[in-house]
Amino acid sequence: MEPQTSKRVNSFPPSGIRRIFELASRPDVISLAIGEPDYDTPGHICAAAKEALDRGETHYSSNLGTAQLREALARRFAEESGVSVDPNREIIVTIGGTEALYLSMAAVLDAGDEVLIPDPGFMAYNSQVHLVDGVPLPYPLRIEKGFYPDPDEMERMVTPRTKMLLINSPGNPTGQLIPRDVLDGLAGLAERHNLIVISDEVYNSIVYDGLESVSFASLPGMKERTITINSFSKIYAMTGWRLGYAIAHPNLIDGMNKVHQVVAACAPTMLQSASAYALRADQGFVREMVSEYQARRDMVTDLLNRVPGFRCIKPEGAFYAFPDIRGTGMKDFDLCEYLLLEAKVGAVPGNVFGSRGEGHVRVCYATSRDKLQEAGERMAKAMAKRGL
Repeated sequence: MEPQTSKRVNSFPPSGIRRIFELASRPDVISLAIGEPDYDTPGHICAAAKEALDRGETHYSSNLGTAQLREALARRFAEESGVSVDPNREIIVTIGGTEALYLSMAAVLDAGDEVLIPDPGFMAYNSQVHLVDGVPLPYPLRIEKGFYPDPDEMERMVTPRTKMLLINSPGNPTGQLIPRDVLDGLAGLAERHNLIVISDEVYNSIVYDGLESVSFASLPGMKERTITINSFSKIYAMTGWRLGYAIAHPNLIDGMNKVHQVVAACAPTMLQSASAYALRADQGFVREMVSEYQARRDMVTDLLNRVPGFRCIKPEGAFYAFPDIRGTGMKDFDLCEYLLLEAKVGAVPGNVFGSRGEGHVRVCYATSRDKLQEAGERMAKAMAKRGL
């Protein structure tokens, strides 16, 4: 008899993004599928990790993370959000932002508790809710509404079992930044229904056109009920380092730490040292990278709107575009398969991010302008072949 996995694990599919990534990993394919910066980690951050190794920083740290890193994170959060946090009681360092998300849900949710999650949204949200035996309540993000959530519509979804609200701004896969008035509406929703809010802010430093990324914890009355998730992956091009963190009320951090102790113990100590250095070092690399992403955003939006059957609104942050492809008359997976075979371009079907992602594809523009130009031309040519 073959061994069987649990009903819990069988309740959600494997990563659709990774599936496309593997299919697109051929030398003749321009892959716009994986959400990762095309920059390498800056040399001065790598050097800081090497120096930490030379100093013998190869032992366990506190489960919560090194004091040095937590203090640096508290300073950065106060600078960006205006919110003061206690580095000894309100911060935990994790194995990437994804572990921070999991710890948040595991610490707060009981079996059957409901979580409002964005649809379309980062696919780990739905899977992690299932992993802790929770119930996802997908709230719609529609292109007709700029991919912004509607607090009134969400209020009608709330039941006595709803315990948590998850927001992501700027968002994956939409690239949209939730406006302040909508955030205020979500804060009111959370207060009326006593919801814990996970605010996934991993793209909060990648924002364009002078717009402001508002941390949800900075809204009146929201600090005590908000778990802020962030990581070093996107903004410092440190995806492979797997360093993330959460900021929350001490009671929530204590609960998260109980889970963290048994699933990870602590993040790698030498990498924590380098991450603390990244926070206090010159941020010129970050500014240059974000400026380049904005130029690529403008370029990609224009290119996608030239593809027959595509309609793309201009993303406000992150490094994703999420064009509406219903004008092609094709399902999103069929379109991605066609583009892969005919145009040699890899994109991700929108329904990977939830049922309301159907009719869209995600394009990651964290790649060179030359490749983006070539990909746009290939896509336009391939769709023109279909008589569009």
